Amino acid sequence: MIAYKKALIIALAALPASNAADQVFTFTRPNGMVETDMCAWVGESKKRIEKFCGSHEEASAEVFAKCPDTCGSIYPNANPCSDDATHTFEGIKSKETYNCAWLTQSKKDSTTTKRKGLYCVPKQQLTACAETCDVCSSVITTPAPTSAPTSAPTSAPTSSPTGTTPTATPSRPPSPMPSPFPTLRPTSQPSDAPSMVPSDVPSDSPSKVPSDEPSMLPSMVPSDSPSMVPSDVPSDSPSSLPSDEPSMVPSMQPSDQPSSLPSKEPSRSPSSEPSDQPSQVPSKEPSRAPSTNPTSSIKPSPIPTAAPFAPTTTPTKAPTKTPTTSPTACDDTDGFTWKRTVDGEDIITSCDYLCQNENMENTNTRQSKWCTTENEQNTLIKNNCCFSCTAAPSCL
Repeated sequence: MIAYKKALIIALAALPASNAADQVFTFTRPNGMVETDMCAWVGESKKRIEKFCGSHEEASAEVFAKCPDTCGSIYPNANPCSDDATHTFEGIKSKETYNCAWLTQSKKDSTTTKRKGLYCVPKQQLTACAETCDVCSSVITTPAPTSAPTSAPTSAPTSSPTGTTPTATPSRPPSPMPSPFPTLRPTSQPSDAPSMVPSDVPSDSPSKVPSDEPSMLPSMVPSDSPSMVPSDVPSDSPSSLPSDEPSMVPSMQPSDQPSSLPSKEPSRSPSSEPSDQPSQVPSKEPSRAPSTNPTSSIKPSPIPTAAPFAPTTTPTKAPTKTPTTSPTACDDTDGFTWKRTVDGEDIITSCDYLCQNENMENTNTRQSKWCTTENEQNTLIKNNCCFSCTAAPSCL
């Protein structure tokens, strides 16, 4: 890059004397960046000269006319500003070859206007046909400012601002009206007081630091993503609509009041502590898994269960006050079998195996080994071989 700059300086030094010099002016580029000395900035690279002085979508008539030295280093017709006599171009529709003079050769003003509108544009012949496209006459060059100020002020203000850098101190008083467009760069410090009227369009990116106080009015539309940190104080009133997704972390404390409507789907994991009060309406479906601890009822149920369960493995401490209305059902499930391994071989076993031995000790040993809840298989055997797990030897 340094070698290129040196070569560019040498090439510029070798050019003949110029008819005009570059002007110092402020220019806002298409991307919004402001250059206070546009000619100097463009002259830093050949690519910039070709971009702003040549046939490019960002070519500028102002840059071409005000930077004759810089643009003339590659495009000779920039210094002095004129048409390129050797330049030719192809017609957009006719595909024939034309030169700059063709743009104004028609006797009809309407045709000339139409041709200039089609071809005197940045990507076409704007700078190559600078004189014909009125680029040369669009900018009035002014001499350099005087070394000393005038003895008396001028009778009328200048048409453009003086100097290339802003004043050291702000003007007094401030502007009577706000700017129609926001600043390109934010201020280094926030305002002392909030705006009187909110912005019509939200900011492109959120604030780095949260506000000291909450908004006086809630947002019209919820945020796209949840807050990184929860609020220190809960809201005064609940949300009008439920959240689209459940919370990632459960609440630290339960709600003061139950929900008005039950959840559409059950919880993924049970509560760590039971509810203080039972549900007012029973569940439509039973639980998927039984409770780890039985419920301590204050009084017995007014109605017996619809379907009795198998007898308990151990007798109750005291007899019931009244006998059951019907005997407890305890049968083996038809067709139920399981695999047990003997000397490395799997043997298909049915419930009868548990009580078919005539020896009481062998029967008790089999029942104690298989009719337990130590693992999933034994639990299945106990539930499906209810009779055989409690029967006497020879399945009596």
